[in-house]
Amino acid sequence: LLWSDPSPPEPPTNIRVSNQSLEWVDSQLAPEFTERLTGSRAKVAVLLHWEPPREGDLPVHNYRITWMSRHAHTTHKHTVQEQPHTEHINKPMRTAHLKAQEQGKRESSSTLTHGAQTELWLQGLLPATSYVVSVQTVAYWGQKRLRSHRAQLFFTTIIHE
Repeated sequence: LLWSDPSPPEPPTNIRVSNQSLEWVDSQLAPEFTERLTGSRAKVAVLLHWEPPREGDLPVHNYRITWMSRHAHTTHKHTVQEQPHTEHINKPMRTAHLKAQEQGKRESSSTLTHGAQTELWLQGLLPATSYVVSVQTVAYWGQKRLRSHRAQLFFTTIIHE
């Protein structure tokens, strides 16, 4: 048993959003382009907190945070409203939904903490939008990187008035 490889770390616990603030993005793009792109110049920054996992075989090296907006999955609603012919609704809706899901996968972002810190600001999020965030513990055994399961949190950003 002494010589067996260490087990991967446990996931962090109690992930929560402890603060949200609005940031005004000063864009280099033409205003009308920015408005159309995001619907608003305001972005949201969210402070995430979590508890480290219980003591494992290895010390925590850092955490990997991945987040993705869930709005991609509802984009098909707009497509349907723009369809004047009711008999065609089902087909465009299905293809749009598939496109939205592929788009959603591509839109996920990730970052790493510096060391074992247990908080992180996520910046540039859209206001009034649902997000899913996952946090993984990362440890090293020699050159081998070991990752925990993902601990997930669903949250919605604040509304920009």
